[in-house]
Amino acid sequence: MNSVLKPTTARSRYPSGAAERLAGPLTAKQLAHFDAAGWVFVPGFFTAMQIGTGLQSIMTRNKRPIDAAVLSITQIKAGHATNVIPDFATLGGTVRTFSVDVLDLIETRMKEIATATAAAYRCTAEVEFVRNYPPTVNTEKETHFALGVMQDIVGMDKVETNIDPTMGAEDFSYMLLEKPGCYAYIGNGVGAHREHGHGLGPCMLHNSSYDFNDEVLSLGATYWVRLVQKWSAGRS
Repeated sequence: MNSVLKPTTARSRYPSGAAERLAGPLTAKQLAHFDAAGWVFVPGFFTAMQIGTGLQSIMTRNKRPIDAAVLSITQIKAGHATNVIPDFATLGGTVRTFSVDVLDLIETRMKEIATATAAAYRCTAEVEFVRNYPPTVNTEKETHFALGVMQDIVGMDKVETNIDPTMGAEDFSYMLLEKPGCYAYIGNGVGAHREHGHGLGPCMLHNSSYDFNDEVLSLGATYWVRLVQKWSAGRS
């Protein structure tokens, strides 16, 4: 399902959780007709709405409750004229999970539900399911190492180690597929650094009011230097 969502990386001093994203359009098709005879012809838009509702059943009736996943319909596109029933409708959105097995299940069920629902309304459905990012999974040894470095810099009380994983997709996940490592966050503050024109309070990435806190630059630079120094010392 097509998406313009980007990875979310602005969390306070956190080691990364795991996230996975996929995308691709889902299209329900029928022939276009004048809406005065709408009871004769089944519109693709109506069918697409039924498919969108049916897809949510995957979250509650197919996957296990303990397996985290999010299926979001973020786009519905159909037709141009108010008096013409469109010949097709397209749904777009994202699916996010913490495991490939759950992702496989959701992909399979999405295709089954879309095809069967479309057939029930005398339409056809095409599903394009594009996998973009694998889960971001930190390795235990490297995570403890990175946390130790940051604790040495700012103190144990300022480093959060018990957090929930996030559903944001991350490029670093590909690196973790090849080598052990740790993806961590450095806090951007609670918003006091932001100009009044940006609004008050903290602000996540991918927001028009986001303003980077320059005061954390020295902390970030120190972390990387100490990380290299400690790693190099342990290998010598």
